[in-house]
Amino acid sequence: MKDQLIRWYCASPAHRTNHDDAADKLTINEGEWAFCPLDARAPEHDWRRTGGLELVRGGGRGPIVLRSVRAV
Repeated sequence: MKDQLIRWYCASPAHRTNHDDAADKLTINEGEWAFCPLDARAPEHDWRRTGGLELVRGGGRGPIVLRSVRAV
């Protein structure tokens, strides 16, 4: 992989929310990092290109946030 940016996001309506911090959120799609808010191991993803996002965890065990690298 050329960088550590999240290049894919799962836009499936069934995968939009999950409060299980133990679930795997990251996986590889087409050789690039991908993020699913439900669980990367769940079936029926709807992968969409992100343009390159940075994964950030808000203070300590806070929520996971995807942030545009252009905003940094």
